[in-house]
This record gives sequence, structure tokens and C-alpha cells, in this order.
Amino acid sequence: MTDELTSRIGGIAAEAAALIPALDRTAPTPAVLDAPGRLSRLADAVGDWQRASWSEHLDGARRLDRELAELAAAVRAAGTTYRMVERDRGRPL
Repeated sequence: MTDELTSRIGGIAAEAAALIPALDRTAPTPAVLDAPGRLSRLADAVGDWQRASWSEHLDGARRLDRELAELAAAVRAAGTTYRMVERDRGRPL
């Protein structure tokens, strides 16, 4: 059962990792507005917010990829430990 779970988690991690290059290619480019005075500062602030927000989304996607890979490794290790304990006890797996 742990092997199947590890395989599924590994598959999800691989899918998440495959999406990251697509996210990098689709980064939004804020439109530069030629506006006077306060409107120009507001447009710059909105552009800064949009870039920061997108960067946070990318960071979250990269973290998810790593966390899923770590989870798969932990499940794999738990399964190995379980099998070792059961083998030492002389019980069938």
C-alpha cells in the first residue's frame, strides 16, 4: 500500500514540477500606462503589486513541488521501515 501511495504522490509531484516552466513562460506583463501625476503613481503601484503577487504564486508552486517530493520520500521511508520491522518479527508482509 505504501508503494502505491508513494507512486501516486510521486506522480503528483512530477505533474507539479512540469507546470513550473509553463508558469514561468506565462508571467503577466503589466501594461505601462502613460498617465499624469497621481494616476501614474497608482499605475506603478498596481504593477508592483501584480509582479509581487505573481512572484508569490511561483514561489508557492515551487514549494508545493518540493513538499510533495519530500512527502513521497517520507512515505517511502515509512514503508521501508514497516517492512523491516515486520520482517524482523517474522510476520508475513
